[in-house]
Amino acid sequence: MMAVGFGLWGCAGRTAYQHGVEAEKRGEAHLAYAYYATAAQSSPDNRSYDRAIRRLGPMAATHWMTEAKLARAEGRYGDAWKACMRSLAIQPDRSEALSFYDDLQSRYGPRLAGVERQWKQTGGKALAIEVSPKTPAGRAELPESRPDLRDTEKPEEAASRMAPPAINRPVRDVDDADASGEFVAVHKLSRDGDREVTSVDGLVIRFRQTSNNLSVDFDLFDGDRRVQKIRELKAGNSRLLLSPRGTWYRLSVLKVDHAAESAEIGLNPA
Repeated sequence: MMAVGFGLWGCAGRTAYQHGVEAEKRGEAHLAYAYYATAAQSSPDNRSYDRAIRRLGPMAATHWMTEAKLARAEGRYGDAWKACMRSLAIQPDRSEALSFYDDLQSRYGPRLAGVERQWKQTGGKALAIEVSPKTPAGRAELPESRPDLRDTEKPEEAASRMAPPAINRPVRDVDDADASGEFVAVHKLSRDGDREVTSVDGLVIRFRQTSNNLSVDFDLFDGDRRVQKIRELKAGNSRLLLSPRGTWYRLSVLKVDHAAESAEIGLNPA
């Protein structure tokens, strides 16, 4: 019975992959990506599925950013939020999408309260898969069972599935925050001291440099593979990151000492 189950699962993956090939031929990269992600879920080690996800990811993310801009121009701010989140689910470090999200929040935050509230109620969890430990596509967005129904989907439904974007927000002083238990880890990194630390879930944080505007640069690694670049993050701001175990954390810059080329950071669950 178990062998039959795996066989059916593999068949479903091949069917999804073929749908992806057809969608790609039609020029519908966003649908092709969704189908390829479904196929990869059924067979995480399949190299063909892995390559397809990596190939289509940038185009799919671009598609959703285009949709986001169009929706905002038409005053459909909930749809713009959903589309932006879809783009970030595919490429969490996409600077265009991060800036778009920040601008959308600053301008239309109250109108998006319902969507965000629903997302927080679900724990902000995103559907994720591990395609290959050697590829950035390892945590690709899982599509809906019928991805072509995206236009009829409610904002709250999409919000519960999307990965959270990286945003800047104030943080409290390190002593107060740490004492309250807000941070599960606090690290001090510097040029002449500890340049690298292994933090939550085995995430390696490597210090690069500070700037005179009290910002700091980091590189994040999963083993030997760099998974994210953080640049010019100023003291008092934070950035969301995904750990090697697939858990979202917020990395907050608590203090920056440019003269000593050091920075203090704290991490807490997002």
